[in-house]
Amino acid sequence: MGRSSSLKVYDVIQKCMYKYWEKGINFFSFNSIISYSEVSKPSMYRLVGNEDNLKRKSLLMYYEKHLSKNHYDIENATSLFELTRKKLNNIQNKKDGITDINLGLCYFQKTRIIKYTLDRKTQNLVNRIDLKFTKSYIKLINKLKAENHINKSVNSEFLAQFIYNNTTFFVNAVQNSLSMTEIENLKNSILDTIKYYSN
Repeated sequence: MGRSSSLKVYDVIQKCMYKYWEKGINFFSFNSIISYSEVSKPSMYRLVGNEDNLKRKSLLMYYEKHLSKNHYDIENATSLFELTRKKLNNIQNKKDGITDINLGLCYFQKTRIIKYTLDRKTQNLVNRIDLKFTKSYIKLINKLKAENHINKSVNSEFLAQFIYNNTTFFVNAVQNSLSMTEIENLKNSILDTIKYYSN
């Protein structure tokens, strides 16, 4: 009985996670998401609690299933420039509304853009995930500084925050359909900054 209930919770959260990814975490009413999940309102409250809990659980599931593996790729990269270039190119080539969650714009990054519209606990979750990624970038930058690929005088946390925050800004630019020229210029500006701090 307990296992069946836990599977049901997982299924509901996963289904809602996909819809939040597709439409945006704030662009689907709770009644609509309940209808989409094909459970009753009392069942939704029993399984996951209120709307804020559902958003938070879906975001955590997305991180655990789709994002957490990126820490290894960041920390073990051999070039900060190439890592960032590939990431920005990947974002640039993505469009919303497609059926494969791995091929669309990052649900977490899209949520990060509007995190201050969310409840305090969900904001705290976003901040904790932010810190994990910042630490991964700092670890990479310190490794590359030790190998003399990055200027040793640069503040590692500053550069990590610059890359991470500008990745979010770039997602926002692509999501809001800036012109290809504007997107390309923004990408080059981010990469030029990394070049400036590279040896």
